Amino acid sequence: MSIAHFLPRGASNVLGRVDDELFEPIVNDFYGRPFVRRTVPFKPRETRELAVAYDVPRAAEVEGDELTYRPDIDPQGLARPSAISVTLHLPPGSAVVEMPEGWVALDADTIARGGPALISQQSFKVKLSLTR
Repeated sequence: MSIAHFLPRGASNVLGRVDDELFEPIVNDFYGRPFVRRTVPFKPRETRELAVAYDVPRAAEVEGDELTYRPDIDPQGLARPSAISVTLHLPPGSAVVEMPEGWVALDADTIARGGPALISQQSFKVKLSLTR
């Protein structure tokens, strides 16, 4: 089965992992939207994990002393819904002002969301203060 992961425009330093196997993905284009795809064999009832990490320079809007980051998550229709995990590493000197429902602080510099695949809400808004 091929599993695709769409990336934000401008993503760089893209790395991938299937279970414990690291790979350097080839970034493809789908109507102007970059993505990586990996073909992964599945046995019946087997669970596999595709993880993709990347940097997104200028991924947020700055207004005054606040920075707003709007991550999008594109769910994939599968017979059994996939789970997602998103980790956001905050820039040095920032603090969370507004965090979406379902997100948690892992430490002073990291917030995350994990759980079942999204169906209705695909975009989030994280607001940070640039003066801690």
